[in-house]
Amino acid sequence: DFNVYPMCWAIAQVEEDHRGPNLYHLLTTETTFETVTKNINVLDEICLANSSTQAAVYAFIARATEMREELGLHGMPEVKIYGDASGHSRKTTAPADYLVIQEIFRQYGIIFKVLAQKNNPGVRDRVTTVNNAFHNAKGERRLWIDPKCRELRKDMINMRWRRDVAGNTTNDLDESNPLRSHISSALGYLVWGELKMSAKVGEKGERLF
Repeated sequence: DFNVYPMCWAIAQVEEDHRGPNLYHLLTTETTFETVTKNINVLDEICLANSSTQAAVYAFIARATEMREELGLHGMPEVKIYGDASGHSRKTTAPADYLVIQEIFRQYGIIFKVLAQKNNPGVRDRVTTVNNAFHNAKGERRLWIDPKCRELRKDMINMRWRRDVAGNTTNDLDESNPLRSHISSALGYLVWGELKMSAKVGEKGERLF
């Protein structure tokens, strides 16, 4: 999330479980296909007061390097970047946030993919996807947060829907506390990008013509 105060990033690992066709597909004439189950582990968070995209990138590189060295690992794996769609836009006095990230990553030889969408998902869609990742109707869990992510956990506990003058909930989050909502939004862009509901095999999620 590219807010200046605070600038918030979530550091997470996406694990993929690839499974082949099950018994049902083997006993029917349906086309077999591989299913992929994804789990997201939030390992750490970066929350910087009155900061910049450049400072956040350097903080991420330092934090990720430290985490890997603690595990006896060296170098940096491919980094997937999700975030606010506004980061694609150039500012009047500065380049777009994602261009800043790409430039610094290239300087450090880090392989990366910018997967941030051009348009943000609806807030309710994003929040619903995160809630389902924590625990869906089938009892499945796809999202875990490390206890060290204190600001993210505060968001999870304290964020509420904004209410109108009649006391009815709206489709917007209550952002009256300037310190809240930013880190959970950062996580939401990742969860939406990785776990949002997708069309079944043979169908498309958008119009074909």
